[in-house]
Amino acid sequence: MVQAIAPRLDHTLWRPVLAADPLCTVHDLFTWVTLDHLMQMHEALDLRGALAEAAESRAQLNNGGRGGFA
Repeated sequence: MVQAIAPRLDHTLWRPVLAADPLCTVHDLFTWVTLDHLMQMHEALDLRGALAEAAESRAQLNNGGRGGFA
C-alpha cells in the first residue's frame, strides 16, 4: 500500500519516523541517527508488531474467537 501511495518514499529511512509511535523525529534522522541505529529501530518496530499480533491472538483465544464480543 505504501508503494502505491508514495512510490518514491524510502521505507527503510522513514519507517521509524512514520510509525504510529515514532522512534525518532525527522531532525533526529538527519542529525544523529546512524545506520546501526536505523537498523535497530526496524528490529524494534518488527518486535512491537509481533508482540501486538501475539496479544491479539491471545485475546481472540480468550474470547473463544468471538472477536471481543461477549
